[in-house]
Amino acid sequence: MGKKKPFKSEIVLKLKAQRGRLRSVGSIHRLGWKDGILLLLVLVGVLGVHGVLVCGWPRNKMHNFEKMVGAMSLKIEISWLRWRTLWRWWAFLGAVVWGLALFAPLQGVAAVKGLGLSLLLAPLVLVPLAMSMFLQEREGDARVVPVWAKWSMYWQPVASLGGVTSLVVGPGLLGILLASAWAVQTGMLALLGAWRLSSQRGGPLEEVAWDVGLLYLPVAGAWWLAYMMHWQVMGFPLLIVYLTAIHFHYAGFTVSVTTGLCGRWLRAHEKVDGWRWLAFHLGGAVVIVCPILVAIGFVFSSVLQVTMAVVLAFGMLTMAAVIAFGAVPLIPQPPSQFQFLATWLLRIAAAALIFTMALAVLYAVGEFQHVVWINIPQMAVLHGMTNVYGYSLCSLLAWWLLWKD
Repeated sequence: MGKKKPFKSEIVLKLKAQRGRLRSVGSIHRLGWKDGILLLLVLVGVLGVHGVLVCGWPRNKMHNFEKMVGAMSLKIEISWLRWRTLWRWWAFLGAVVWGLALFAPLQGVAAVKGLGLSLLLAPLVLVPLAMSMFLQEREGDARVVPVWAKWSMYWQPVASLGGVTSLVVGPGLLGILLASAWAVQTGMLALLGAWRLSSQRGGPLEEVAWDVGLLYLPVAGAWWLAYMMHWQVMGFPLLIVYLTAIHFHYAGFTVSVTTGLCGRWLRAHEKVDGWRWLAFHLGGAVVIVCPILVAIGFVFSSVLQVTMAVVLAFGMLTMAAVIAFGAVPLIPQPPSQFQFLATWLLRIAAAALIFTMALAVLYAVGEFQHVVWINIPQMAVLHGMTNVYGYSLCSLLAWWLLWKD
């Protein structure tokens, strides 16, 4: 029985084989028609959302859009307390399932436990934990939401378990059907974000960050589905397709949501002026827009990739400063046990951002200069794992501890 090649070597060989075609702008015509449609939709969506956020929506067009969204949704009243409690239960049960997944026989790329568990942490724990903080506490228990928000609340355990099982059975027809459950959930949550973004006509940056984070979720779900279809999107090896699914769950959804939670914390403490608020708006606006632009640059242009990577790193470092020197000092002193734990979790999250952004810039500049300073497998371990556990998990747990009462 021959000795199996190490996983890392196999990845590196595939990437080297693809590098020339993917990095040449002149090779774009080789992409399939499905890839072209996908890219066109992404570009139109990004430009449209960015235009609305920056320039605003014409009043008459916004009214028509609201009527269209309203026609698609039956608005219902839902108990804020029930919403928060149920999503928390899904996060707790998801954490139990995630622990059991340590012993599950995952297939394909997910068989590398670090990669498999990183992807599963989002639907099982982080998304429901974040959604438990989506609706803000205020006078009265009733909240008006579209009916699909209630559907998503009850569909969550089915969707997350479908995602887990899809990685156990591996790519194929059954895996596609199981992963579709999570794709449907990401779509419903994105519709919730679109509905709120349109009904509030933007709103404060911290709430826009929440809505944009929800809009990133179906991008992550689509790449997960593409991996289960064994679809090498735009010629990328399946490893990259899989890592892109992870990327948008964290760099897209989680980073945007934690930015929104930080902004809510500053507003709750009436810190809506001065350097904190200015730095939050500067860093927050960058981190919710740049992840998709970095991804586009990864495909088409090394110049766009390295530029957006540097801009995103600047935004992330700004948010790290806001967290460490703006938000943490607002925690009451002396802190309770939960507040003390949240303080250290936020400090760890800020330190993790500094480390991961340094790696991201190093990788992007190396790609631009055609020098391999750090390769994809190393980025997946160092950058990816630190983002998943050091920033995303720590920051969401910290904000939950601070907001839970």
